[in-house]
Amino acid sequence: MKHLTHIAHIALLLPLLATISPSAYALEPAPANIVLLEGKPIEGAWVERETLEGVFFFLGDWRSPQRVVVTRKRSQYDKVVYTSEGDDPNYLRALALARDNKADAPDFFKKATGTAKWQWVVEDSYLRAATGYANAKEKKSDDALAVLKEYVEKFPQSVRMAEVVTLRAGLLLAKGDKAGAAKDYAEMEKQGPAWSPGTWLTGVIGQRDVLVADKKFTEAVDFLTPRWTKVKAESETEAFAAIGLAIADDLKAAGKAEDGVTTLKKLYLAPLPSEVQSKARLRHARILAEANDTKGNLAAFDQAAIAALLGADDETQAAAIKLVRDLAVKIDKDQTVSSEDRTAYRKYPSGL
Repeated sequence: MKHLTHIAHIALLLPLLATISPSAYALEPAPANIVLLEGKPIEGAWVERETLEGVFFFLGDWRSPQRVVVTRKRSQYDKVVYTSEGDDPNYLRALALARDNKADAPDFFKKATGTAKWQWVVEDSYLRAATGYANAKEKKSDDALAVLKEYVEKFPQSVRMAEVVTLRAGLLLAKGDKAGAAKDYAEMEKQGPAWSPGTWLTGVIGQRDVLVADKKFTEAVDFLTPRWTKVKAESETEAFAAIGLAIADDLKAAGKAEDGVTTLKKLYLAPLPSEVQSKARLRHARILAEANDTKGNLAAFDQAAIAALLGADDETQAAAIKLVRDLAVKIDKDQTVSSEDRTAYRKYPSGL
């Protein structure tokens, strides 16, 4: 047995090799172009893997024994653009099924995780499978979580970790696992820019959502406020707006509507996009309208009208216009308002 032939060695290894999953083998490099932050893009690259550390690729013949791995750190490039979807039948079929909203698309994405030859296709298949199960008509949260667990175990340094953990945290929160969701959101806040732009904000708002799910509105305000004070409205508009609006909502829910209004005023007086100011003014209008008296309705009308005129997303715009119309009806029936003013308020909504 000491001097087995090469063929005999292979024969002995065949049963063992049969037990190893395809994913245990190294995946092939995938054709791609790498968009650098500075300089010309790197075209015709063969990407072996992309991780949180950076992208690892070959130029020229990647099959050559003399091949040399080239790397670029995450800080050196913008993105990797893969130039082919590959020829994996399970992945291609899954894409077609997903385009037609077929229920079995996630199953084929899951199959592709074991048959695709390129890392980016394997990772994309994991994420699409999990998302598909999560969004299925008959929710399959456990299947989605199982897919994500396998994904993270196989690719712990995935460049798409922010997407993975965001999906997982949302699933855990929906299942009532608030501790698990809070842990994931806290990790996102901690990782911040290391994962992707926006990760920090998603983590912060996610932790707030866990508190709100338990109706801990005061605790949510206490959690958000110190983070909001560190955000600059001029350069971090998205974070400033999202956290500010959440604080205002939580103050109102905690029975501190006036404090909420103070926060809203900071938002619509800050150098923020009109869409954000519209949302803030709409919230203010709703608070004013709760009194349902002449003074409150007139003030609410003004705020709602400004919100509608500023313009925002479709949902906010529609809500602002509806509130203007509802308030116009109330004001028209209010005999303490002059006939001339009631006529003006009655006509105003038609111009929006």
